Amino acid sequence: MTSEMTRQQEALGAIEFSPEGAVQIRTLGEAFCVARLLIGAGFAPKGATAEGATVSIMEGRRLGLDPLAAVQGISAVNGRPTLWGDAMVAVVKASGLVEDERVEWFPSRKEPQGVRYTVKRRGMPTPYVGEFSRAMAERAGLWGKSGPWTTNPDRMLLNRARAFALRDGFADVLKGLTSTEEARDAAASAVVTAEARPVPEAIEAPAPRRKRAPAAELLAPTPQVSLPLDPGRAKAAPRPQPENGTEAAEAAEAVPDGVGTDAQPSGADFLD
Repeated sequence: MTSEMTRQQEALGAIEFSPEGAVQIRTLGEAFCVARLLIGAGFAPKGATAEGATVSIMEGRRLGLDPLAAVQGISAVNGRPTLWGDAMVAVVKASGLVEDERVEWFPSRKEPQGVRYTVKRRGMPTPYVGEFSRAMAERAGLWGKSGPWTTNPDRMLLNRARAFALRDGFADVLKGLTSTEEARDAAASAVVTAEARPVPEAIEAPAPRRKRAPAAELLAPTPQVSLPLDPGRAKAAPRPQPENGTEAAEAAEAVPDGVGTDAQPSGADFLD
């Protein structure tokens, strides 16, 4: 524990300040030490971790924010870095590209029902305009929501309109980051609470019912099946004796082979 504190003090001791008073961070280790320092001093948002604050410092370095402004102005929403409203304006104005801006409340500033924010980028002929109204907030389920939308709805309208215009006109300066307020409202509106319903149990299909025969068929007598008589047991009818040899030959041809008074038929004869 002592060695870890010693290493942290040595890392903090190597950090220098710029002539303007900003902390100059050169390595990832220095960023991690500064992040832990800000969290321990209570200058980080509630629930911030050393890892998250370190990433905020890294992202702020790309945008030109000092470590303290980065930790306080950059927040992760759904795994994406976002900028708080005032931090977004600070980054854009620090770029030196804002030529003019104008805020219009309608119908009035005292009873705002909507706001229009216009910003002119240097070197661009057409200004960028962002609008957000109470009707739009109601459709999104934001108006009257507990929190800033109830305590400061005019400010929330301005933040949303301003974010639209700044993102459209200065996407290169913002590096694609959106506003924290917009990202949080979008994440909250995307959550749908499903009503808990009992899962129906599997219903076993009933066994097919056997068709019962009518009572008349059950009481009907069993039909008698007649079987062919055994030719060996049946009495052979006397045959007329042929008078000459020709008639005997014709009679022999008329009788099928294997059939006679002394022949015993096979099972195939019965099946036929």
